[in-house]
Amino acid sequence: LIYCGYSYLMLGEKEDALPYLEKAYEKTKNPRLKKAIDKIKSTQSISISAVLPLHFGIKAGINLADLSGDDATNIDSKFSLCGGGFVNYALNRSFLIQTEILYMQKGGEASVSDFFTGETITITFNYDYIEIPLLLKFQYSFYKNTRNGVYLGPAVAFNIGAKVKNENTGDEADIQDVAKTEFSIMIGSEAYYELGLGSLFLEARYEFGLTSIDDSQYNYDIKNTVISIMAGFI
Repeated sequence: LIYCGYSYLMLGEKEDALPYLEKAYEKTKNPRLKKAIDKIKSTQSISISAVLPLHFGIKAGINLADLSGDDATNIDSKFSLCGGGFVNYALNRSFLIQTEILYMQKGGEASVSDFFTGETITITFNYDYIEIPLLLKFQYSFYKNTRNGVYLGPAVAFNIGAKVKNENTGDEADIQDVAKTEFSIMIGSEAYYELGLGSLFLEARYEFGLTSIDDSQYNYDIKNTVISIMAGFI
């Protein structure tokens, strides 16, 4: 019991160390052990994540967005923005369920040659979404005040705007026949640093679309793919 308790202390997990040390004290009545337990309790920092199973947070970052599919040819990636809020619920020490509400900029860009002048024209396809993922997360800790995790889950996104832009002239036009909803799968990893009253974190995720964003009569196969890097606080 003492070995298990001190192993958790070395990892900075005081709340997990205490039950082992308290049971060891019940069996041994060692006054030095009791003194150590009292000291741990008096200096134990109280964090929201250690007390409540429900946690709220915010995050923001950048996307590397692209368009894929049989009909998305000669499309390059473009940088865009993302951000929003989330809430997760701890099922136990390692597994959590998390849902998010995010603003996501997706799309891609293409370079075409003007037929008359031969000038290279850059065209960007900009799709804006409100996205709601539902993620199952697994978290673990190897070092004091740090946590790492991986996650996987589906997402539904609602299109709130779609434009095509000529980057050479600045001219824009609405993209017609865009699907109102999009379904996707995302997988990612994350790293947390605990501050006592909360945690800073950095995460990377890859999202690939399951449904086409085209809603025309031709049923073009065009899907969003996105790599996101985000930082946040929980």
